[in-house]
Amino acid sequence: MIVRHCAPRGPGESPAPSSSRHIVTKQVPIYGRASRGSKSSGSSEQGDKETSKMAAPEIAKEGEVLVLTEDTFQAAIDSHEFILVDFYASWCPPCQRLAPVYTQAAAALAGKGSAIKLAKVDAEAEQALAERFEIEGFPTLKYFRSGEPIEYEGGRTEEAIMAWVERKSGPAAAPLTSVEEAEAFLSGKDAAVLGFFFDQSGEAATAYCRAAGAVDEIPFAITSSQEVADHYKMDIDTVVLIKSSDSGHVVLSEAITEEAVKKFVLVESLPLVLRWSQEIAGKMFDGPVKSHLLVLLGEKSETYDAEIEMLKAVATDAKGKMLVVTVITDDTEDDGHTRIMRMLDIKESELPTFRAIKLGEDLEKYIPEDPSITAENVKNFVAKFLAGDLKPHLKTEEVPEDWDKNGTKVLVGRNFQEVAMDTEKNVLVDFYADWCPPCQKLAPTIEELGERFADHPRVIIAKMDACANEVAEVKISSYPTIKLVKAGTNQIIDFDGDRTLEGFVNFLKEQTGEAPVEV
Repeated sequence: MIVRHCAPRGPGESPAPSSSRHIVTKQVPIYGRASRGSKSSGSSEQGDKETSKMAAPEIAKEGEVLVLTEDTFQAAIDSHEFILVDFYASWCPPCQRLAPVYTQAAAALAGKGSAIKLAKVDAEAEQALAERFEIEGFPTLKYFRSGEPIEYEGGRTEEAIMAWVERKSGPAAAPLTSVEEAEAFLSGKDAAVLGFFFDQSGEAATAYCRAAGAVDEIPFAITSSQEVADHYKMDIDTVVLIKSSDSGHVVLSEAITEEAVKKFVLVESLPLVLRWSQEIAGKMFDGPVKSHLLVLLGEKSETYDAEIEMLKAVATDAKGKMLVVTVITDDTEDDGHTRIMRMLDIKESELPTFRAIKLGEDLEKYIPEDPSITAENVKNFVAKFLAGDLKPHLKTEEVPEDWDKNGTKVLVGRNFQEVAMDTEKNVLVDFYADWCPPCQKLAPTIEELGERFADHPRVIIAKMDACANEVAEVKISSYPTIKLVKAGTNQIIDFDGDRTLEGFVNFLKEQTGEAPVEV
């Protein structure tokens, strides 16, 4: 059985860690280059392939996006060496936001004459494909190279999609043999990485190429040419990042490992102070630095320039440990700051202000006691944060006066401990989002379940709006999430039964030995 989830909304809807972006599904071996039912090898196999291609049904298109079904999927995979497939659901808000960007990227690739194709599958309508690929969250994108799928890990903008698929269709690091080739490679690029290795099969060069394959935002090149090394005044077995905005370049100073190269490139390629945008969001949430200082201020303020210079000093001290990001609040052409304010629970009356966030299993938020944007205050806050001396902030609504009026109790952050962690009770909690269709479909069942257990002395059925409330005990990665907090131990167990009244009743019987009180 495949259970459909809504992905939690993220700011800017850019890539984020799997817990905040969408459910990432595991890979399964599927289509190769041969058509289904073909023989093992030789001329018979070739004949089967040709017959399959001749008989293949026509593939529908929307613009330049291939629209695939169970009947046409294999034909598309067999016909195109490189193809990115978007498994989506029509009701899913992130899917709806991705759709026009995806169409633009497909058109741009076609306009360049690229062999790379973009396709989509309605995973709700094409259940067989969804089950074959174990699609559990939307959107899920998979990239096929010669029939072999890998997870898409790029951004959600036209440029990011194009850059990612183009990188994945060629060598991870472009080979250079002359100064002319090196100059042509660097031309027009804001940043690029050069690796100088005498032995390109050695351990350092191999690690460098693995890093190149993992970093999608910055182009990599590799050379063994002494001429190129001399031209750029570099020693062999060296990695250098060259930025067009800098007069010089930055050299990796530590041992060349895959992780060291990735972190070096992703950190050093960024400006000291970032300005929030959808593109920057992707670099923040997918990058190696998981702690971020978000500073919300007005660009038209008289103190703006001085504040940016102060933040550059903060960013220099925290380099490699924390990113410093400005969120412009008076940009009338971009309302990105409103999404950040919602995410961080910041009111208009609090501006200007700042927050720290830490990415991990969940998004942790830290609020300063003093919100003033001064050098001393911000530096002290960052120092305490990096030292681990601050506690994360958890958002909560006020406890409703009638929270326990009905059979299904209403939980918020403020009363979660008192109710859900009561060791005398078994508490089943539905963590939902009010905008999520699967949550809306489940809601009547949860209410009916609550009525069935309304008078039970040892069982409570409850619900909590997980978009408006957070608790330290439960990390939410999809909606709805249903947990049972067991009496006595407060052990938290994932609900894994059928989402029906009977399924919930049976689950509670199995886990607690309790049944509804018959009236």
